[in-house]
Amino acid sequence: MDKLMAHTPQRSSRARRTLVCLVVLLFLVPVGPAAARPSAAAPAQQEGASPLNSSSQPAWGLRPVDLALQATQAPSPAPTVALTSTAVPSATMPALVDTSGLLFEQDFGSLQRSEALGFKVANTGTADYVWSPYAATITVTAASRYADSLIEGTYSDFGALVDLQPVGPGYSEYGLMFRWSSNADGSDAEGYQLSVTTDGTYRLYKALNGKWIDPPLIPSTSSPFIKQGNARNIVAVLAEGSNLSIYFNGVLVNTVSDSSVSSGSVGIFAATQDKPPAAVAFYRIDVYSSDRASADWGVVPANAPATPAASAGGASPIVNAAGVLLQDDFSSLAASQANGWKFGTGNGYSAAWSPGAQTITVSNTRYSVDSWVSGTYDNFGLETDAGPVTNQYAEYGMLFRATTGANGVSSGYLFGVSSDGRYWLGKLINGQWVNPSPIPVTASPAIRQGAAQNVLRVLADGPQITLFINGMVVNSLVDNSLASGQVAAYTAAQANPPATVAFHEWRVLTSGAATVEWLVPAVPTAPAVQATPTP
Repeated sequence: MDKLMAHTPQRSSRARRTLVCLVVLLFLVPVGPAAARPSAAAPAQQEGASPLNSSSQPAWGLRPVDLALQATQAPSPAPTVALTSTAVPSATMPALVDTSGLLFEQDFGSLQRSEALGFKVANTGTADYVWSPYAATITVTAASRYADSLIEGTYSDFGALVDLQPVGPGYSEYGLMFRWSSNADGSDAEGYQLSVTTDGTYRLYKALNGKWIDPPLIPSTSSPFIKQGNARNIVAVLAEGSNLSIYFNGVLVNTVSDSSVSSGSVGIFAATQDKPPAAVAFYRIDVYSSDRASADWGVVPANAPATPAASAGGASPIVNAAGVLLQDDFSSLAASQANGWKFGTGNGYSAAWSPGAQTITVSNTRYSVDSWVSGTYDNFGLETDAGPVTNQYAEYGMLFRATTGANGVSSGYLFGVSSDGRYWLGKLINGQWVNPSPIPVTASPAIRQGAAQNVLRVLADGPQITLFINGMVVNSLVDNSLASGQVAAYTAAQANPPATVAFHEWRVLTSGAATVEWLVPAVPTAPAVQATPTP
């Protein structure tokens, strides 16, 4: 195990600390407190039942039942170790995504906020609505049913996306309700339902006057851009007037025209057919203005069966396949290992893989632990979605343009964030941390503090290095010390270990693709506030 003593950047007479670093990535739900599961009615949620049928209409009706949780039957588908150790500098303790055009955001990080925005924890006997940190899980336990949850607000022209993953043992359906409205008994329900299945097909249904319209707007259609089985997908809809465009994992797969319903609510749903249960975890729901969504997502359709776009993840709502150099969503252990990640335990640390996630726990306060992803990069954009899974102090971030030697990391940049709302950029040259740091420890209102996820990005284009937190440019500088190297994830504990951090999806883009995706249109700049060093 390679070791390198660390120093503390930009600190006054404070004793030097070291920390533990480890390279990883996460994509699923952070580990956290026991899931909340009280029995309660949820007026904005629906569920119901009706027999399967063989027609192209949905197999579920529109009449709500059970505890005021409206539930309707779902549309029927066509049957169809080792890690190395290196010390890194201590930071001393060192909203959100770009808010322009963002109309609604729900990441399920807080039970109180989740319920205030429309998701209600409840058990109706046939559907279970469960909250856990950064995930809302809907489980449908009866055959031929669906259960949904509508968010706050009414929308006409917009882009809506949901980041989700089936977590049940068998077949599931899931997707988005939009421009949706219904009275108490469902007799006047109207709107659209985009249904996706675990076998890689999708349909777009329409309801009017309490009835599903036959045939559907889009019949059962296979798409190579849907990740099948219990894989994570990002499902999105762009509604502009009568034009309804469907996206899977960043790829525009279909557009239809229908002017029957012009506005309504947006919601999520899970459904089962003849082999319940169906369980789906929802990690994020965003609603954007139609202008913002069309600019970010693009309006050029995919030419199937092209190579599917980079897989979905919390780090970025919509991903264009062009310009993606590396992406790992941890849905496959073998694929993650092939990308270079190492999983295991050591003296004071562990890196555990689970489907869609890697969780790093560090209890050693002296040295860092590094696990490197494959590849060497010069000009690029690097992105991850990461955060502590408890309220205990933690540091996390990414190493880039880094190289290793016999004694561990010999050079590189470190973009670090702390759970108390600070960030910094450190630089290591020939095994020594440069003091002062390129960017000293700095407080930023763009950082979500405590046990919250933050989207971290670095755009390295020649000597220009730009740092982003949750879609906002927090700092930029010119430094030509290091031109290329590897990238890695970083987790650290200080005086009160352990620190447990979840990393969601790891992406490396070309600098051109990152510039277009992150800076066009330009994102707002967060004010930087210089932190006062701890004595």
